[in-house]
Amino acid sequence: MNPQLAKKTVKPIPANFLLYVGDRNGRKNFKTFIQAVAPLLKKGNNLYLTCTGKQAFSQEEVRWMKELEIEKKVLWFASPNDDELAYLYSKSKAFVFPSLGEGFGLPILEAWTCRTPVILSNIPCFNEIAADAGCYFDPLSVESMRETIEKVLFSKVLQNDLARKGTYRLSLFSWKNTVNQTHKIYSSLL
Repeated sequence: MNPQLAKKTVKPIPANFLLYVGDRNGRKNFKTFIQAVAPLLKKGNNLYLTCTGKQAFSQEEVRWMKELEIEKKVLWFASPNDDELAYLYSKSKAFVFPSLGEGFGLPILEAWTCRTPVILSNIPCFNEIAADAGCYFDPLSVESMRETIEKVLFSKVLQNDLARKGTYRLSLFSWKNTVNQTHKIYSSLL
């Protein structure tokens, strides 16, 4: 993913949006996320939520959005290619990852590649990856999630700080660093 080569998406995007990437199954915590972000989308500040993924919104997800009166403020992009995804990351106000559990958080690294601030569930995997380069919330608390998203959205200083720290953290996950760490482990075993 190279943000310099990112191409505009086929579908127009709003100027002011949060980004959600990936599946929306139970452990991804999408319903809690939608409940948390709904008041922010309804405030009249032209904020939207843009989601990507393989599956279109389910009937249940559409029902949630209608009940929360945000169905016109939530957009879906079907499986964007790498350039389109880089474009979405680079244009978003922040990437939000509300998951309850992950093996690894590759979208965090993708967001950092595009200098996008990350807002994350406070879970061990994300703490290990992001350290101080993410802004964390309790994934089981709608209020915690909303307050954390709002804090990042309305602070350009915090957005820039998270993007800067993310760029540094990204360097720790380079292939060169991986090879060096693997070599050290193998050498210690000999």
